[in-house]
Amino acid sequence: MSLQAMVNVMERCPEKGDEFLLLLALANRADEDGRNVAWEPAPLALAARLSERALERAAQKLLKKGRVSLERGAGPQGGDLLHLHFPDQALALSDGGAQ
Repeated sequence: MSLQAMVNVMERCPEKGDEFLLLLALANRADEDGRNVAWEPAPLALAARLSERALERAAQKLLKKGRVSLERGAGPQGGDLLHLHFPDQALALSDGGAQ
């Protein structure tokens, strides 16, 4: 678990809804740089409080936006790894950031 990765999601990522919930679930399993998250749909869906189908849709959107990247075969037992990519700047209050 990485508190720093979770803080980066909350302070820097503009996503909302299912995408935001998935980012938090991924950050919770990532290292402090937001890297090396094993792609395990069932546990991730449970952690994000999403159905597996909603998780897949959110993951595809995040991949398309470049917020996450997939490294095939790089994980344990040849599984896939996800890496989070955080914006350089924190959200401004007008962007929906924390007050």
